[in-house]
Amino acid sequence: MTAALWRSALRRLARRRSVNVGYHGVDHIPPADDPENLCVPPDRFRAQLELLIEAGFEIVTVAELADRAGGGEPPPGLASLSFDDGLEDNHRVVLPILRELGVSATVYVTTGFIGRPNPWMRTGTRYMTADELRDLHAAGIELGAHSVSHPDLSVLGDEECDREVAGSVAELRAATGAEARTFAYPFCRYGDAAVAAVRRAGLAAAVTCEGRGSWDPYTMKRALVTGRDGIPSFVAKLGDLYHPAYESGPGRLARGATRRSRERVRAVRGQRPREQVAAEAAVSAAVPVAAGGTEQAFERVARNTFARAVGELLSKLASLVFFAAIARSLGQTGVGVFVFALAWAEISMLIASLGLDRALVRWIAADRSRSGSLFADAASIKVALAVPVAAVSFAAINLLALGSTARTVIYVLTAGALFEALTRVAVSVFTAYERSELTGVVLIVQRLLQAALGIGALAAGYRVVAVASAYSVAAVLGFAIAVVLVRRRLRVSRGAPDWRRWREVGVGSVPFAVQDVFTVLLFRLDAVLLSLIASDAAVGRYGSAYRLFESTFFLTYALIAAFAPMFTYLERDSEPTIHGVYQRSIKLALLLLVPCGVVFGTLAPFVSRAFFGDGLESAAASLRILAPAVVLIGLVTLTTSLIVSRRSPTSMVWLSAAMTVVNVALNLALIPGLEERGAAIAMLATEAIFLVLVVRMALATIDAPVRWAATTGAPLVAGLAMAAVTLSLRDTPGLALAAGAVVYPAAFLLAERLISPDDLAFVVGFARRRLRRATG
Repeated sequence: MTAALWRSALRRLARRRSVNVGYHGVDHIPPADDPENLCVPPDRFRAQLELLIEAGFEIVTVAELADRAGGGEPPPGLASLSFDDGLEDNHRVVLPILRELGVSATVYVTTGFIGRPNPWMRTGTRYMTADELRDLHAAGIELGAHSVSHPDLSVLGDEECDREVAGSVAELRAATGAEARTFAYPFCRYGDAAVAAVRRAGLAAAVTCEGRGSWDPYTMKRALVTGRDGIPSFVAKLGDLYHPAYESGPGRLARGATRRSRERVRAVRGQRPREQVAAEAAVSAAVPVAAGGTEQAFERVARNTFARAVGELLSKLASLVFFAAIARSLGQTGVGVFVFALAWAEISMLIASLGLDRALVRWIAADRSRSGSLFADAASIKVALAVPVAAVSFAAINLLALGSTARTVIYVLTAGALFEALTRVAVSVFTAYERSELTGVVLIVQRLLQAALGIGALAAGYRVVAVASAYSVAAVLGFAIAVVLVRRRLRVSRGAPDWRRWREVGVGSVPFAVQDVFTVLLFRLDAVLLSLIASDAAVGRYGSAYRLFESTFFLTYALIAAFAPMFTYLERDSEPTIHGVYQRSIKLALLLLVPCGVVFGTLAPFVSRAFFGDGLESAAASLRILAPAVVLIGLVTLTTSLIVSRRSPTSMVWLSAAMTVVNVALNLALIPGLEERGAAIAMLATEAIFLVLVVRMALATIDAPVRWAATTGAPLVAGLAMAAVTLSLRDTPGLALAAGAVVYPAAFLLAERLISPDDLAFVVGFARRRLRRATG
């Protein structure tokens, strides 16, 4: 009787209008493995399709629906079927059902996903291969384009939209021989640039969903059916009743009232939060696998990685110039006061940040429409927390035996640290929008302003308090520039902070907050402990060495940006494998970082003197000890990225906490007798222990062997050769650097040819392909 009622409702609908029905997958997937409910059970899909047929709908492809619509509303009684992304079950499950019932459909293919693992699900599902897509095409299924890398086209410009739309059409033709006639907007989102790109690609129509669109051929509305939909919601969606009710006042009220219970159900089922899954899939979609990925997507990732690396490098150079000017003008004591105060201020404002920055990346990547409100909420939460945190911080420093100058510098730098924390909110938005060039601009401008204002204050005869004031003023200006870029370049609407949302935002960021706190404590507590136990001069020597050591971190950040997405979606049996990519990431990290460690270790007096003058040449002892830690920290950070990409963020919390405790204990034991050298030894020992533990955890995570000799052999052999040369020529450091720059790559290539010829052939082949493209 109930079925007859639904059939009757659909018959009346068929007499009045046509419908456009969209799916993703059709398969039996456990709820915990399908957190977005992308898959409809096969028996439910069959029942829905049979209901459409029994109600009198003629089942057609999207292209046929658009043809018969003729640019307007289609005649009544048509029902198009379409499936987004190109999941493997479209071939294994959907095609037999369509054949049995004698109907056709449209499958929209994200060409960068072809043959890849599925990041949205946990069951080892994948996307169709080119052979499977050709089977669909031969069976009469329409193959449509669904972009190259599944980005949100509503926020992209004309050129990027053209690459995604026209690129997917060309790649689909090359892979299957099918000529796409229609397009599906990823995430159902589109803007003027996306619509124009569809027209320029020569496509006849494009579909959207989720209550968006009309019967215009390039924004055709579509009812998207998910695994949650029974027959009542299926019929409501076809009749355009579901989304108006969902977005109505009573609908929002009902969702708010049941949010906690739905979250508890998700937790019981082991489902990941929607934001986490969407962010992981968005990152994964932007990065192609080595075999079968697309040049367009690779270039996009490379461009973002290069922009971030350049921004980090130039900002580090500006920071080094700023710090060198302080050292030359104020000496060891002035540097010591500034280093201690900045470390104290950064730690206090980190506590006020609550891990919001990394959480924002995931949330905004999942739903960019929330960018304005999340930006406002995160910034206001940081300011609200900064007030009590600063009060506690200032009370603590007044209890310590610090001079009035040191206290004043802490007061001033705390304001600067707050504005840098606010700037990181904007950087999170840039990252979520995959616009690393904007991050680079903000980093460079802020550090250049700090250097210019600080050096100007020193030139005018002012001391450390004025330099701290210049630093904080530059932080305020950097934040202002970041806000302008968020508004004008990303067109993020202004959002008003709402304290009623603060609890949800704050609680969601806690796992990231705990990890961030321990990470910064690990890198900053040594300076604080040194200042409390040793002299200001010792703090100045260590701070100078640490600033040089820290200047290499931009290489690690660039490596993480390049490899973290791959760490998310690759598997043991994917192509390439997860352990193969991890091996190459470690080798690349060693290749880039080993020369830095060799230079710091063998030419430490020259490097210290070159940057900080003769007065701080004594920092060379600490720099020499820290030299191996340049490599260790890069490997630890890269390996940690692998672990967090494949496990919960909380997986690293306890290990980071343990390493912080170890570092504090070592500092307390070593600083009294060795001063700054004790702090450097504590850092080196901590990172060595940390590396052993995270590598063990990483190997358990990927559950696959790593060929350590082939991975580490060539960079380490080349490093030893370079060290031998630079040590023998250390009395003529310029010649030593030049000789080392020649010996290191030559020794690496020779060793790689003997130890790992396959990797060398891979790199040479890739370089040749890129060179051919560049030359034309």
